[in-house]
Amino acid sequence: STMSSPNDIKLNLPQSSANSSTKSVIAKVSIDSTGVYYVGKNTETPQAIAPELLESYILDLVSKDTTTYIALHADQNIAYKEVVKVLDIANKNKLKLVIATQGSSK
Repeated sequence: STMSSPNDIKLNLPQSSANSSTKSVIAKVSIDSTGVYYVGKNTETPQAIAPELLESYILDLVSKDTTTYIALHADQNIAYKEVVKVLDIANKNKLKLVIATQGSSK
């Protein structure tokens, strides 16, 4: 019975093995406490970016791949409208958004 479980796992993941050439791109967006946006792809060092360039920069990352996640790290003191800006970009372009919150001290 121990031999069957690895096979079961493979059977559940036909898409990922078929599309192994398609790597997920993670666009990491950070907003610091002063409202500056930083964008980095996967493990690359995030670059500070002007808010009005944010969408085109993200879409440039997206254009290289089909499975794109935006991982949003926002300082907990940041205005919610800054976060909404990123949400809007994600929604408009059908991107998956993962919000990675820094644990609040409350």
